[in-house]
Amino acid sequence: MYAATLLSEELGVAKEGLTDELGHVLQVHNLPIKKPDGISKGDLVDAMLIDKKRHSGSVNLVLPVDIGKVKYGFAIKDIGLLAECC
Repeated sequence: MYAATLLSEELGVAKEGLTDELGHVLQVHNLPIKKPDGISKGDLVDAMLIDKKRHSGSVNLVLPVDIGKVKYGFAIKDIGLLAECC
């Protein structure tokens, strides 16, 4: 959730500051905002590449716009961009 929000904000889809807002809420409830130790960015990207949401070389995502609001249908082809947000 946090990584998707970070990506969404970087793409200009989410409202500015949403990542920080969500990060605070997650931390208050002791929920993670970082990938677990022992799992590399490469491992996460590899999992995305075999995910059922992948089509025609893109990973299709639902991205948050604001708390409780999302936009559908984002086809991300830039695997490097996905890795940076993991």
